Amino acid sequence: SIRLWNIVGAGGCALAYKAIGLDDMLRDREHVLWFRTSEEALKTIERTTEEERESIKLNAFKHTQKHGTTKI
Repeated sequence: SIRLWNIVGAGGCALAYKAIGLDDMLRDREHVLWFRTSEEALKTIERTTEEERESIKLNAFKHTQKHGTTKI
């Protein structure tokens, strides 16, 4: 989704539903936090530290700048 790409490309840490095909572009816990159920989403939020989120944000930003068609 272009919205998800824009969020991670702008340096955000996205918690997103794992849709088919999107996980080929963005890797779990490296570029984004994927979930399948609401329970899994809550557990992911609870178990992800601030340090991990900051790392995800930086990795995602670098990845989208390298592989995207627009630059920020």
